[in-house]
Amino acid sequence: MTRAVTSARSWAGPRRRRADDEGQVTLLILGYAVVVLLLVTVVAAATSVHLTRHRLMGLADAAALDAADAIDTERFYTSGAGAGGPAPGGSEQQTAPDPVPLSDASVRASVTGYLAVAAPLQPFPAPQVGTGTGTPDGVTAEVTLTTTARIPLVSSVLRPWADGVRVTVTARARARAG
Repeated sequence: MTRAVTSARSWAGPRRRRADDEGQVTLLILGYAVVVLLLVTVVAAATSVHLTRHRLMGLADAAALDAADAIDTERFYTSGAGAGGPAPGGSEQQTAPDPVPLSDASVRASVTGYLAVAAPLQPFPAPQVGTGTGTPDGVTAEVTLTTTARIPLVSSVLRPWADGVRVTVTARARARAG
């Protein structure tokens, strides 16, 4: 029996000594993997917020363009269609038509109506009309929309933003009557 044990040892070869630093490469690789995964979650979150802002800006632009044509009928019919002002070239014979008269109420009503149709098609929660929505000068439609951008992957780094990031955009448009 002793002979069988001796021959088995000779087949296995010499015994290898364990080095002091063996296994530390595995820890280093695990540490880098954790850092890379956290970096991926941060990049995915930033991309999600950027895309939500970009889509919300497109929606606000379209709502502002629609609101720029939302004429304030009371103001339009009381002041009349108007003969127009001087033409941009300075010629007194030609006249440029007055811009479309707007009011805060007409802009807000137009934006609300537009969002009722267009907002359900968006991949983010329904936007809210901001307090800046209206007309600052009676001829420019200004639309402010706010929504929440959702974070797709929440890690320990992104835990403070687990409920989402608030995104607010403002768009302006002006209609020409001529």
